[in-house]
Amino acid sequence: MRRVFLLALICGTALACGAGLTGCNRPAGREDGWVRYDLRRNPPQVDTGRVSQEMAFLGEPTGSPNAKRRGGPQVAALKVAANAEMRWTVQLGQEPLLSFIPLERRRRGCTLRYRVDIENGGQRERVFWVGGKHSRFGSATVELPLDDYSGKKVDLFLSTLGTNPSCTKVEAIWGNPAIWSRGSTPPPVGSSDQPNVLLIALDTFRADYIGAYGRQPSPSPTLDALAAESDLYLQAFSTFNITNPSFASIMTGLFGKNHGVYDFGTPLPKEQTTLAELFKNDGYETAAVISVRHLRAVQSGLGQGFDHVDYSTRQFAAEYVIDEGIEWLSERQRPFFLWLHFFDPHVPLTPPRPYTRGFVAHDPGIGRPEDWREQRPPDDPKLGDYLKLYPSEVAYLDRQIGRMMDFLDSRGLLETTIIAVVADHGENLGEHGIECQHNGLWDTTTHVPLMIRWPGPRDPSRGRRISDLVQTIDLYPTLANAAGVGEPELMEDRDGRDLRSDGRRRAVFAETGKGGIMVRTADYLFFRSIDDPYVADGHYLFDLAADPDQEINLAGRGLTVEAEMAAYADNWLAAGRSTAQAIELSEEDLEDLRALGYLDP
Repeated sequence: MRRVFLLALICGTALACGAGLTGCNRPAGREDGWVRYDLRRNPPQVDTGRVSQEMAFLGEPTGSPNAKRRGGPQVAALKVAANAEMRWTVQLGQEPLLSFIPLERRRRGCTLRYRVDIENGGQRERVFWVGGKHSRFGSATVELPLDDYSGKKVDLFLSTLGTNPSCTKVEAIWGNPAIWSRGSTPPPVGSSDQPNVLLIALDTFRADYIGAYGRQPSPSPTLDALAAESDLYLQAFSTFNITNPSFASIMTGLFGKNHGVYDFGTPLPKEQTTLAELFKNDGYETAAVISVRHLRAVQSGLGQGFDHVDYSTRQFAAEYVIDEGIEWLSERQRPFFLWLHFFDPHVPLTPPRPYTRGFVAHDPGIGRPEDWREQRPPDDPKLGDYLKLYPSEVAYLDRQIGRMMDFLDSRGLLETTIIAVVADHGENLGEHGIECQHNGLWDTTTHVPLMIRWPGPRDPSRGRRISDLVQTIDLYPTLANAAGVGEPELMEDRDGRDLRSDGRRRAVFAETGKGGIMVRTADYLFFRSIDDPYVADGHYLFDLAADPDQEINLAGRGLTVEAEMAAYADNWLAAGRSTAQAIELSEEDLEDLRALGYLDP
């Protein structure tokens, strides 16, 4: 377990300075911070074949024709012809590690072998050799320790060899190639007066698939450890069951009725003030890595206030999001606001190996090889056994977040950074007769994880489990007030509440993109379905104490509570003040949304 970074199994940590962020001095620089040398960004000194940069598919999605046309999750890569060799001269630090994903272009009768050589003091040594076995799912990441060369300046050779002449036209792809090592790093940015903010946004992520929320065995050791040192909100609810409107709410602190975004073709109005704009206006550096096409600026309007945004043309894999986030953080000289968006648990479910085999956990790790069951090529349009692949995506994503946590810890940034984790909505995984669609307004689609880790050294005893009803829009005033950004008048105009002082709610609300509305109290859930292809139009009412799984619809039985909650929902909705306007989507945008199951084929 010495290589905590590799395993991404972190010990619990918590705030020592409290939610008020007082008494925290900026730490000094570290001598053992993780440093990443991106081979893709640093062209080789020598290469014997044409080398190019590209975004490569981590795997080939199977299942529905729409999913196949869309492509799988992507990672950054170097592409080179078979039988070519690349060389870099690199000064290694302590505990050096080479990581990459061996990918390849498929060609019948050809297998590529990936080879790594190190030359030090005139002597060249082969240190790694692996066959590039083709898989419809993404290959596992190779993590190659180079401890024998710690602190040395070496020549690194990467080469690919074809097994026969038919390989001459095959291109080898080295996914996310980088060298990691420990070394001296500058003092972390941020302070008690200007804490950094890292917003980790999980797409299509159910709260009940995290160990900290009761999932056993847990697929999420990193998030569980983070929860142990955070304010963990056990009853947090989204404002929508679809992505763009939900993130518009998170980034503005407003319900949909007040920001006006209800679909994938209505961008957030420019007159709305986003979280990123609040931080940018106060001198923060701001950036985002957005994993899916329909959240790009022109379609969502959520680029407001960011100095830099990395948008995917299809879908980023979590490894890419983490690597880009680390690269950006490594160059910061002022306090920052960073939004990392992850799309991995959304269909099509295509986790890389070994996660694609299905998840079986053994506390506290992610399972032994014999605990995995290989999945057959799925016939189901939702990509096979989703009850295994969904937690597999959770486990894969959790491991990537662990890499970020370990980086922050190694750089001293845990002591100067607020870390918030939230999801836009959940997913139906067979409940209510719906498979892998987030339709309806049950807890399966609206109950989401929400946790906030306040700055401070590691101390898992400081975490709190909070049972109050809260909403994802409450992050807006909570983060802004904690960092001292934004005017009081603006905060008073938000629908969100500061979770540190007045976050408790009598009821929470959510909407669909087509007029459906939900109101939920501690005792009852009521929602009205309108024009939903998976949920019949009408009223739905559930007694949460007697029916926690929300399977017995009490609507239409003449109960007084139904009329009361329906009136409550109507009165709440009538007070809206939205001004958003739709834009026309391109055919490519529409095709991408169809591939994700949002539109009819």
